[in-house]
Amino acid sequence: MAKGTVTGNLRPNFKLIYDELSKKKLFPKSKGDKRFVICTAPGRMRQTTVFGYDENVMSKAFDDALDLISQRFGKRTPEWFFGGVVTKEEKILITDFCKKVQDGSLDWDGISFDGIFNFALLKQDILGFELIDRQGKINDIGLTQLFWKKRIIDTDLSFTSTALKYITVFKIAGFGLYDGEFYPYNSSDISAELPYSLLTLTVSDEKRLEHFENKLGKLTKKIKSNNVLTDRLKNLPQQTFIISISDAKERAMTFTGAASGLDKALRIAKEKTVKYIKNYAFNPIWVKLDAVIETETKSFYSFKKELCGKREGYKKTGNPGAFFYDKGISLDDNFEFSFLSQELNTEGVWDYDNKIFDFTKANLEFAKRGLPILTEEPSDVIVFQSLGYMSDEKDDIFRLIINKPNEDYYGRRDTKALTKDDISEMVKKSVEFLLSTQKADGSFIYGVFPSTGRILTSYNIVRHIATSTAMLQYYDITGRTDPVEANSCNEYALDCIVYKDINTAFVYDQVPKELKLGASAVMVINLATYSDFFPTKKYNEYIRVLANGILELQEDDGSFYHVLNRDFSRKERNRIVYYDGEAVYSLIRAYDTLGDKKYLDAAEKSVNYFIANHYEQYIDHWVAYSMNHITRLLPKQEYFNFGLLNATSNLRQIYERRTPYHTYLELLTQTFTLSNRLEELIAGGNSDLYIPSSFSKKELSKTILHRIDYMANSYLYPEFAMYMNDPQRCAYTFTVRHWNWRIRIDDLAHFIGAYYEFLKRYDDIIAASRKNVIE
Repeated sequence: MAKGTVTGNLRPNFKLIYDELSKKKLFPKSKGDKRFVICTAPGRMRQTTVFGYDENVMSKAFDDALDLISQRFGKRTPEWFFGGVVTKEEKILITDFCKKVQDGSLDWDGISFDGIFNFALLKQDILGFELIDRQGKINDIGLTQLFWKKRIIDTDLSFTSTALKYITVFKIAGFGLYDGEFYPYNSSDISAELPYSLLTLTVSDEKRLEHFENKLGKLTKKIKSNNVLTDRLKNLPQQTFIISISDAKERAMTFTGAASGLDKALRIAKEKTVKYIKNYAFNPIWVKLDAVIETETKSFYSFKKELCGKREGYKKTGNPGAFFYDKGISLDDNFEFSFLSQELNTEGVWDYDNKIFDFTKANLEFAKRGLPILTEEPSDVIVFQSLGYMSDEKDDIFRLIINKPNEDYYGRRDTKALTKDDISEMVKKSVEFLLSTQKADGSFIYGVFPSTGRILTSYNIVRHIATSTAMLQYYDITGRTDPVEANSCNEYALDCIVYKDINTAFVYDQVPKELKLGASAVMVINLATYSDFFPTKKYNEYIRVLANGILELQEDDGSFYHVLNRDFSRKERNRIVYYDGEAVYSLIRAYDTLGDKKYLDAAEKSVNYFIANHYEQYIDHWVAYSMNHITRLLPKQEYFNFGLLNATSNLRQIYERRTPYHTYLELLTQTFTLSNRLEELIAGGNSDLYIPSSFSKKELSKTILHRIDYMANSYLYPEFAMYMNDPQRCAYTFTVRHWNWRIRIDDLAHFIGAYYEFLKRYDDIIAASRKNVIE
């Protein structure tokens, strides 16, 4: 790539770093062995790291590195940058290196397996990808896959460290650049676990305090400029403010100020916070300011009874209030022993499952604040409502919602109407979270409970494959042309295919040791989608044999048998109704890819079965996909009627559903496209078709926009993430609040897919919601 073709913000930002390195005289003075390393962290994705090399000219090494990094980034925009030079090299035995890494005696920033740093890795790579096993040996399989991901070697090659005796250990000097400011590289404080942090930026005490003062000043100004709020506060017997700060690495700390007078209460809270920042060299990345606007004293018994009822209410009605109480509590009048709503819900202080107030956890939090331990329940508790403002990592200020029609919105930033850019960013960030959890073999960390940090260790091949499709949607949004991660994900899934004969195959799920209809179906859908986005025929044979396996599971009436044993004997007739819609949609996609009409004929038989057996009762998004795509090929009125009925007969329930239920949005967007197709065919002169009188496109569009806004309550903006166990790992991704804030790959895949499908239809849906359309 020529120098002039480097795009975006890469060259100007790295030129600033290059000039800073030169000004600080960090470049070697003598000729020979000059290397310039560029490392960046775009969001939470695994960092892109390159080493430019030139024996004599430093600027040439810089250009080489910049060209490489531009190629690897594609159209992605990094959030911050690091540039540096290799200042010290030492050749050591590989065995000595592994031993010293294990016992912690090695002072190092990275290693190179060759003399010109083509095969070079940073400390974060080695530790973060666990490339040294417990026996003190280098994991060559993981090493090879990492070099694949970095595109250092092709996927048909392997890297073998056992052929080498020595490696080069090196040190780096350089600078990070974030938001126009330089920060020195501190190699002694690297965390390999942090997915969107490449290098630790060392910030001075003065900078930390200046940063906090700036943030708090803006938040205070927002509070004081809100006349309705300040009038309300002045009518209270005392004013109470709670400041929350997080460095994005650990759960937020809170500091309260309660006094008669706004300025005095703010000053008390601020003084406590400043003291903590100084004492612990704390870097306040996220700062939140809450004003207590309403209080009510209750008996501790009635408070606990209210929370117990929320969990029981969820079990009976699906109300997501379980795990989310929209008020804070204080055990004293000065709010020293208090918990914001977010703390109460995320720190396990109230145990919803066991219906107890956990004083052990409460006292741990009080101890962090330097408060005494409570040994018994108080007789009364102050329940309070607060209004907050949030300052994020970019110092943008957001007002937090308190006045939506129900508690589900409480505490989330007021985004007004989500824009196309807002939603695109939500999708991108969520996929970057997925990518940060992808393992060397292509699989993912199955799930995590961010409030506690507990990792889900089980796995499910159906959900794995769906996750691969979500990555493809990410590539489509970002314009990425290098599906490295999806290839790795697909390879993992392809290894799970088992053949009954040369023409028939199924996907094997290893944990329950069974062959699922749904697994084969989503595999066909994923491979066909991949072949659309990245035109190829390499997956056609897999699509063919898997689609044939699906045909074997289709009964004469069009229904499907769901689960087989590993020996292909029948195990379970009906497992999950969603398998049926998945199977039909996969047969349509097989027909699209291969052109074999037997797949379309089979899909048509099953669609007729859906209609006869009233499948609209299941509110199934896969049925919506099937009907949208079969009407593309077979535009029959009865198919349009059923496709529209699948949404309209459930529209009110979908609108009022008080859990995210991401698949509802997929159902609605597919139906919207189906309705567009029907209108276009009628406008084109097809007199055999008509729009059912029960269908309102405007109502469909309004329901879509409502779900778009409601589902955003499940997005972990920093105002929620800062109270989690590992904030920066879970920030800016989707969670399921009513399942104890669970983040799981299938949930993410559906959130991503739902918003992606909306983005494709954004302008049409907005327009349809605002005007009278053909009814």
